[in-house]
Amino acid sequence: MPISGYFRTPISKLKFTLKSVHFAYGCFTVFIMGAIMFMFFAFRIQRGTFGIGATTTCIYYAVIITAMIEFIILARNWPLIMQRWTADEGVFLSNPYETGQYLPLESLVKRVAFTIIFFAFVEDTINFISAYLLNVVHMKYCTHATDFWRNFFRREHAYIVRFIPYHPALGVAIEVVMRVAKFTWHYIDVFIICVSLVLQRRFQQYNDRIRTFNGNQQPEEVWRTLRLDFLRLSELVTYLDTKLSRIILLSCASDMFFISVQLYNIFE
Repeated sequence: MPISGYFRTPISKLKFTLKSVHFAYGCFTVFIMGAIMFMFFAFRIQRGTFGIGATTTCIYYAVIITAMIEFIILARNWPLIMQRWTADEGVFLSNPYETGQYLPLESLVKRVAFTIIFFAFVEDTINFISAYLLNVVHMKYCTHATDFWRNFFRREHAYIVRFIPYHPALGVAIEVVMRVAKFTWHYIDVFIICVSLVLQRRFQQYNDRIRTFNGNQQPEEVWRTLRLDFLRLSELVTYLDTKLSRIILLSCASDMFFISVQLYNIFE
């Protein structure tokens, strides 16, 4: 997200600025992905081939572009969201709510996010190696008037080199853009997972505190405080749901679609 001040405290240091490198980068990537989607669509229309594979690719690019736009929109409200979030969860950061018996939340979120992104890029690397080896075979057994990499990009990204003449710099740019697209696609799910992990930890702390009573009678003030804390958490969940609902819907719809495509390919 085009936000500055991620690693600063307090939360008031978080800022969304239109005149920033982050925002310019966000707009630039949206433009590039839109151009790639347009070239792919035009290429398929020209060739008259628009089957399930082409539809899947178009939806893939559409999901990425939509996600980028949604995260830019979310970034405008992110400083306020974090201020509300920090205020509501503040009571859970100290006694009487236990925090020491669990893996630190920051470490948990980082490990989960890193693991998912790592294996996503492992998969992407394997796909690239597969395409590379296939091109090796293609160059070995077929007659070509072009060099290896030119043939590689004509096979893998024909819809781009159809409109933009191939150049080694273009090849590097294509691969960088494809990695950015892949990261964005996975980041949608990672973002939702990380938010859910934090909220789940707070509810877990709440339940653990109640379990420590062991059925013993507690003063009325304790139950009043617990009720207020539960309302605070519930209202935070509702608030975040209103702010993240479109991204959650996009994530669920994207996952369901691509799972369906994989099932279709299995049983085809």
